[in-house]
Amino acid sequence: MGHDYLIRYLSESEGDDGEMTTMVSFEEIYRVLVFIVVVHYSGVLVHLTNTPPLVGQIFAGILLGPQVADFVPFESGLVVIGEIGLVFLLFKAGIMMDTHLVQKSGTRAVTMAIVCALLATGCGIGVGYAFGEDFQGAFSIGATFAQTSISTCLPILHEGRLIDKPIGQMLLAGTMTDNILSLTFLSLVVAFGSDGTPSVMTYVIPIVSSVSLLAVLGYFAVKWAPHIIDDVILLKCHSKFAKSSVLWFLMTVITCVYLPLFKICRSSHLMGAMVSGLTFSQCNLGQKSFSLCDPVFDWLMKLFYSASIGFQVPILLFGEGAVWYKGAVLIISAVLVKAVAALFVPKFQAEDTVCNVYKRDRTVAAIAMITRDGFGFLTCSIAVNASLIDAQMYASLVLAILVATVIPPCMLSATIRKFEAEEIIAKHKSSLEQKSDDTDPLFVRIAITSKGMWGLLEKLSKEVSATGLGVEDFMSTHSNGTDSTMITTFFLRDTKLRIMIKKVALQRSIRNLALSNDMSERIKEENQKIESRLREIQGQLAKNLESIHVQSIDTCQWFPFEAYLDGLFKGPKPDPSLMYLTSLFHVLDIDGGGSLDIDELRIGLETNGFHADDNGLKLLMNTVDQDGDGEISFNEWEEAIKLYLEKRNEIIRVEFE
Repeated sequence: MGHDYLIRYLSESEGDDGEMTTMVSFEEIYRVLVFIVVVHYSGVLVHLTNTPPLVGQIFAGILLGPQVADFVPFESGLVVIGEIGLVFLLFKAGIMMDTHLVQKSGTRAVTMAIVCALLATGCGIGVGYAFGEDFQGAFSIGATFAQTSISTCLPILHEGRLIDKPIGQMLLAGTMTDNILSLTFLSLVVAFGSDGTPSVMTYVIPIVSSVSLLAVLGYFAVKWAPHIIDDVILLKCHSKFAKSSVLWFLMTVITCVYLPLFKICRSSHLMGAMVSGLTFSQCNLGQKSFSLCDPVFDWLMKLFYSASIGFQVPILLFGEGAVWYKGAVLIISAVLVKAVAALFVPKFQAEDTVCNVYKRDRTVAAIAMITRDGFGFLTCSIAVNASLIDAQMYASLVLAILVATVIPPCMLSATIRKFEAEEIIAKHKSSLEQKSDDTDPLFVRIAITSKGMWGLLEKLSKEVSATGLGVEDFMSTHSNGTDSTMITTFFLRDTKLRIMIKKVALQRSIRNLALSNDMSERIKEENQKIESRLREIQGQLAKNLESIHVQSIDTCQWFPFEAYLDGLFKGPKPDPSLMYLTSLFHVLDIDGGGSLDIDELRIGLETNGFHADDNGLKLLMNTVDQDGDGEISFNEWEEAIKLYLEKRNEIIRVEFE
């Protein structure tokens, strides 16, 4: 019977060619393989020039795709896979979304995002009307430029050590709001394309459904989902494997439900993907579990940029002068208008710091906010496929987005390096001036533990600055979950007390050093002055922070080279011992000469797997090299390490009920 069924199925399934299965040729397989390899290494090569890899991937898709060489088969299949990558991207944006970050950054970050998105959209609409588009076409142009691509700038901010700084956190918080507005605008563009005869409901339904679904499901994601998932479902799982498997199953189910739900309600399925990720953003294992699929996610995004975008870039139309003219107008208006973000950046640090941090923060914000990426390509491709705009305008939009994708990240990287160099020069000059009287300012580190509060960073910065201390730097971290604890660490320079770090503080860390009575008394007197000043600072700060929900304040003396040592030694040894760090000197002393110059220090650190950047090396040399001969002796290294380890445990704490 089974044999008869098979014969009948084969005879019924025969078409014109009589084939039952889908076959592909070796040539097709080989071409797809070559395409994938070229896409990958195009991104690698472009990244070596400090340009985002997506630029190389897009150009690989342009050259090998149907617009130029027509080398790649199965274009529609590769585009579908790329679109799945976009769903993953929005899911990742949701699961990485940090509501506590928005809370800390406060009104400025949210206002910055809303104003920038509306200005970019408004300028795009104006340009559309100026070139003869109707409202739907003009709005599609504006919506193309609404979103900011912080994901493109994220690696640069990480490399420049700005991601945990107030400006980095403000940009991350602002782009969360930016994403929500952009997805709402995208829902309108999709609705325009699906409705032949637009009506009032064409405009109302996508907005109302997007806002309503986001409000209801977003509230559930932030307030209820973590408790249900962590405290009810995963609590019954007794192994890590079981918890991970159940969590992945829940992610799959929620995504498969939310995507069609948002689509049916006339919103964007991409917003459904983002809310799906948001549902797991506060779960203890959410981000960690999703990170396991990062390699798959990376390859999906390569196909999104190369196929979903690259295949659809109308490169042949770039020969028309009108395309370049309209593209230039869009860049000047809809792209550059987001540089107004600089006006929303507050002065997180005092003006008397050795470098102009306020200028750096404003410049970084302006450049980061004008960056665009694949989301803009998606919006304008939907518009042209729905005949909301013509091919020439589509080409102009693509040109503008390409420019806004390639140039700003390069500018941002160069800007951060420029300010880092200026900071090193300024600190070195300040250090030379201080050496004239053998004293240095008292540097203080204050760690404030608190619960979430709207606009927390700006409020803490204001109160700390009111103590009369110069804010050299500060950063903020917080735990995951609904009841998050936030730790804000300030690195301060005292404007009142100067101490003899070079000749007293370092020497007192050597336990076996025979000191004269006069020197011992001097050290004792210096220690008393430092402790007294630290307690004075902490008392004043505790009084200033009475109105803020602070749990504890930890205060201790800080040395500028500590931050570099912390970052340097946390890799191979999470809690390094004195013996390990002092013996490291002989490992770094490659030529066995008994001293380390900056080149030898760099080579030795990199050879042994440590991260060594020029800024940190210069700071370390300037601080540890006590006699100023340009080399670090073993005694100088040992003294600095002993002081470093000693000061890590000398903390004055005040706790609040």
